[in-house]
Order: sequence, then structure tokens, then C-alpha cells
Amino acid sequence: MTQRNNHRKPTSLQAAQASNAALRASLLKAAPAIATIILVLVLITGLTSAGVGFV
Repeated sequence: MTQRNNHRKPTSLQAAQASNAALRASLLKAAPAIATIILVLVLITGLTSAGVGFV
């Protein structure tokens, strides 16, 4: 006969949910800065390669 451990560990689940919430909040705070950096890179790349392309 095998024995199972059916006891839950709510503290680890709560810790994981708390870390997920903190990560989500930090990503939401950083999203405008990330979007701005991507936009600037796209604009710079578009301006430098404006003369190069299909004729």
C-alpha cells in the first residue's frame, strides 16, 4: 500500500501569487518606458535606412 501526502502548502501558493502580482505590477510600470525605447529604435532605424530600399 502506498501512502500519499495530500496536505496542501498554502504558504508557498500565497508566496507564488504574491511574487506573480509583484512581477505583473513592475511590468505594467515599465511598459511605457519599454514602448518608448522600441519606438525610438524603430524611428532611428527607419530614418537611417530611408535611402536604401527597393527602386
